[in-house]
Formats: sequence, structure tokens, C-alpha cells
Amino acid sequence: MLNLSWFFHPSLHLFSKQVREGGRPLLQLDVVFEHSGPEGWAPEARWYRVGGLRTAVMDLGVHALSALLVMTTGSLDMSSQSISRLSPERSVLEGMLKAGVVIRAEVGWDAVVRPSFVVRATTDNATYSTDLIAEAQAAITGNGLGPYSHFVECHRSRTIPATDIASLRPLLETALRWAEQC
Repeated sequence: MLNLSWFFHPSLHLFSKQVREGGRPLLQLDVVFEHSGPEGWAPEARWYRVGGLRTAVMDLGVHALSALLVMTTGSLDMSSQSISRLSPERSVLEGMLKAGVVIRAEVGWDAVVRPSFVVRATTDNATYSTDLIAEAQAAITGNGLGPYSHFVECHRSRTIPATDIASLRPLLETALRWAEQC
């Protein structure tokens, strides 16, 4: 099952809109998605560990790439890319989009602190940053789900919001190349 609910995270879309409305050229995008492994949210899913780093990349990398896709308003067309294995449970994909934006997506199952999904955007005069997990937790804890209600319901019901799968093909192909090179 492929769950792309992070692609529909309200804070991600709001963050992307705020960066674009700044009117400054986007120079770099960094995404770091990490937690201590799948056992934290799926204790029965021990099979996840069998694939090692490739499985971690397919688990978290798809979400990191979907965040980049939202931030670039739909294009992950890269002119160059490199993939590095940082540890047995951490990998990074770095590249340059044809539009001239430097991207960096890092994923890991080796977080020793709380899970985080940080998205950082750098323009020629400012750096913007948000943690999607912290933002969602704050909204849920405050009992005011507001724009998060659809996002939370997708997680609770384990359903995927309707989307055009064809538009996600480049994202999935990039994630597969990333996993294959780990």
C-alpha cells in the first residue's frame, strides 16, 4: 500500500504558498524526515526491517519527495542527482532541478529523539522552515483540527485522498531509483 497522505498535509501547502508569495527566487529546498523506525507506528510490521535502507527510503523517501513536489509546484525534473548512504538506516538524495533549485532529501529510521519532518526553503534573502509533524501534533492536541481534519481522517481510516496517479509517476520513479542505489 502506498500512503501519500503527507502530500496533502495542510501545513505543507500553506508553507509552500507563503514561500511563493514572498516573491523571491527559490534557491534551495531541504527535507529531513526521520523517526525511530516503523515499529513506532506499526508494531506488527517487523517485515519492514528486512529490506534495510532500501525499505527505509521507500517508506520515508516517497514522503520527502512528495514534500519537494509540493514546494516546487509539481516538478522534480532534475538535471543532476547524487545519492549517499549516511548510515545503515539513513540516506540522502541531493540534486539540482532543471529550474536551478538545489534540493536535498534526507531520510532515516535512526532518529534518537522525537520524529520530525522538517521542510526548509531558502530564497536569495531568507530561509523558511517548518516541522510538519510538530504542526500536526499541535493542531490535534489543541482539539481544533480545522484544516487538519481531512489529513487526520486519512491516517485514522488508512485511506488515500483522491489524486491523479499519473502526476505522481515521476515522484515514484525517483524514489525507486533512490532505493535501488542505496
